[in-house]
Amino acid sequence: MIDVATSTTPAGAVSARRTTDDIVIGIVGSGGDGVISSGELLVSAAAAEGLYATILKSFGPQIRGGESSCRVRISREEALSYGDRLDVLVAFNWADFARFKEELELAPGVVVIYDSKDGTPVDQIPVDPALEPVILQIPFHELANEATGSSLSKNILLLGVLGELFDLPTDGIAEAVERKFRRKSEEVRAANSKALAAGRAYVLRELAEAPVPLSFVHEKGEPKLLMTGNEALAFGALKAGCRLYAGYPITPSSDVMEWLANELPRFGGTMMQTEDEIAAIGMCVGASFGGTKAMTSTAGPGLSLMTEFLGLASIAEIPVVIADIQRVGPSTGIPTKTEQCDFAHVAHAGPGDTPRVVVAPYDVADCFHMAVEAFNIAEEFQTPVIILSDQYLGQRKESVVPFDIHAWPVVDRLTFGGNGAEPYRRYRQGDGDVSPMAIPGQAGGEHTISGLEHVESGDPTSSSAVHARMNARRHAKLERLARERGAELVRTFGAPNPKLGIVCWGSTSAQAREAARRLNRAGHAVGVCVPQLLCPLPVEPIAAFLEGVERALWVELNHQGQFYHYARARLDLDAAHGHLYARSGGMPFSVQEIVDQVLALGEA
Repeated sequence: MIDVATSTTPAGAVSARRTTDDIVIGIVGSGGDGVISSGELLVSAAAAEGLYATILKSFGPQIRGGESSCRVRISREEALSYGDRLDVLVAFNWADFARFKEELELAPGVVVIYDSKDGTPVDQIPVDPALEPVILQIPFHELANEATGSSLSKNILLLGVLGELFDLPTDGIAEAVERKFRRKSEEVRAANSKALAAGRAYVLRELAEAPVPLSFVHEKGEPKLLMTGNEALAFGALKAGCRLYAGYPITPSSDVMEWLANELPRFGGTMMQTEDEIAAIGMCVGASFGGTKAMTSTAGPGLSLMTEFLGLASIAEIPVVIADIQRVGPSTGIPTKTEQCDFAHVAHAGPGDTPRVVVAPYDVADCFHMAVEAFNIAEEFQTPVIILSDQYLGQRKESVVPFDIHAWPVVDRLTFGGNGAEPYRRYRQGDGDVSPMAIPGQAGGEHTISGLEHVESGDPTSSSAVHARMNARRHAKLERLARERGAELVRTFGAPNPKLGIVCWGSTSAQAREAARRLNRAGHAVGVCVPQLLCPLPVEPIAAFLEGVERALWVELNHQGQFYHYARARLDLDAAHGHLYARSGGMPFSVQEIVDQVLALGEA
């Protein structure tokens, strides 16, 4: 929502400036430039001011150091996506920008700020002149050295420049910097305050007449929570009663482990860093068998190692939660980029008819909700549950409206309460698709448990008839879950009576929902269907959504359209409702990309 207005520059000179309540800023640089820190401080300031904000971080393939970039979006309206094109680009050096150029699309009239230390002449910077950019060279190194005696403070100085130049919440930025360094020495705090002030002063002194075409307008509101999807997921696990986390570090899931390492001990829990992913899932299955809610998290390569234990948890009917924070595959792929490419694996991996549940959160706040839901489903249905997140959602930090954590109920498993008068039958058919679980050592609860097919007592069997009954029992759980909970685990957004529909899952829903919002404001009628429960597929609510639209587009961030083909095998999709737009990951979809596909669908 942009209009043209006349505003006054800090020095009093009047110039025509666009006022906007939605701004996208990109920052790129080398290790030590503080690129990510400056971006996180911007979103922290925005959240404290009651604004919506999100940050998308991007790193090179290095393990430590090297180039990095971030994209910050600040908006008065809910910022569902990271923003398509940059209104502002900050480049500490152009060599690093070249590595991220394809990820940092620039808007017409973009304001380009770069460090004069880079030395690239204005007419040689890698920005298309057709965009008519406004280019500002600022001596960040020199100014930082003058203000604090160290060029390392240039990222804080940058915040002062951005705040003053674009009318960002300068008080909020100052408070965010103070919060960031409040535990540091007085000398460090004072240096950062000086750097921030030096950035603002430079704008007032040197850039008062600069033709900066953009001014951010906002009003202070109620502060919002600031968290990443991985933090929200870990928080949800803690709320659900998880008291053992076992895992092996792997990008981009390690944040889950790090968060729980700090918080679990405060609640009587334990975090175990294991030697590999096989040990991690084995420890979780064992802990759950012993009566403790347990979880692990990983990415695609680690999940492949967990497949055998996934089968064990399924046949032994042991609750366990696995969070898969997807990254680009196959194999090691691109560890620091995002893709929705593990669905086929999590839905089908494992020998035999291996039942499992797969859920997918659709935004940062929903990561909390679906973590609680995953544990509740695992406990109630005595089955493994996989949470499918991804790098974009897991490591995206955004401001969210505070939510009541007590609003989410916690479910515990059905436990054995017998006195030993009758033999305990762990898999008794008369109890339906689940039966009470005994804790090891519990009087009267002795039983055999293994990965072998078994009779009701748990004793191994080679009977095909028993195998058929037990398979039916295990899969009946999934059928009941879809029947009883499917409708509430399929979310719809957008127009109340849409003509065009988008079906997507996970993090892609952010851009799809914003695309629908943009299209609906332009007079179209577009709805979005987002299943949170992927396996078993809630066929009825998805089918009902499709029946209500004339055409439907399935959007998925992987080359094969994995979920689409899974759903197509379970839904009766005609040509009008089976359009697929899928592409490989690396970068999330842009909103305009989905808008274009929907418009093309409407014209088909």
